Amino acid sequence: MKSRWIINILLLLSIGILTLISYYKPGVNSTDKNLLTHLQPEDISRISIRNPLFADIDLYKENDIWFIKADKPITADSTRVIALTQLASQAIKYDYSTEQMEPEKIGLSPPRSTITLNDQAIRFGSIDAIESLRYVQSNNKIALIPDNYQQQIHADRLYFVSPRIVQTGQRIQSIQLPGLTVTHTDHKWLTVPDTQESDSSITQFIAQWEKASAINMEDYKPIEKNRQIILYLRQPREMIHLDILASETSLVVGRRDIGLQYNLGGNQDKLLQIPNIGSTEQEK
Repeated sequence: MKSRWIINILLLLSIGILTLISYYKPGVNSTDKNLLTHLQPEDISRISIRNPLFADIDLYKENDIWFIKADKPITADSTRVIALTQLASQAIKYDYSTEQMEPEKIGLSPPRSTITLNDQAIRFGSIDAIESLRYVQSNNKIALIPDNYQQQIHADRLYFVSPRIVQTGQRIQSIQLPGLTVTHTDHKWLTVPDTQESDSSITQFIAQWEKASAINMEDYKPIEKNRQIILYLRQPREMIHLDILASETSLVVGRRDIGLQYNLGGNQDKLLQIPNIGSTEQEK
């Protein structure tokens, strides 16, 4: 009698589990053919991110460079934006029609976040309890996909900002530091005042600035007194004003025009003065 009771309980549990699976997993779709959108990642030129917890983010591509839309456009971190464009060709693991589901019960009404690729809106819902997949809705289709976009859908604009002061492909024509100006003219570098540094020393100094990358970024916080650095760029021509906000343990510079500050780490010796390579080589 006891064993029959146990068998009945097990049968009821099995039926319950099968019912849940049949409801939440209507069938596995071909990951080769069933993709979230018909867009190709390389064809995406506009992205918007709407999350009620953060300010709106709008990204756009111009001449193959991604920017964050603002009063003064901000160069975006292309690696992170390109990773987000892969959402367009994300393979669906399970899908449903909207009639099969109750959107309000799976975080889709209202959505937790909405990402629009060109004109294709993708709404993000909650995580399913069985395989930890993410509910998304695109047009009239609700789908479950791997939860690979958690960071992007909960990001603020700082996540997408390029950490570099000088962007890839840009070149410095001149740099004005407190007490020193370095300018490229007639195929050589000149310093004012004349520091007598070798071309290799100056070239290395300029290269440090052209590849300088922040270890972290924050919204700009002005201080009462600060020194300035001015970078004059060519290809394309641009002038960047940087406020020196800190320089003791870490070099922190701020761009008031775009409301950002960059912590460049302990590189003040490399970025605020020309390395004396010539003297070092002579001593060796």
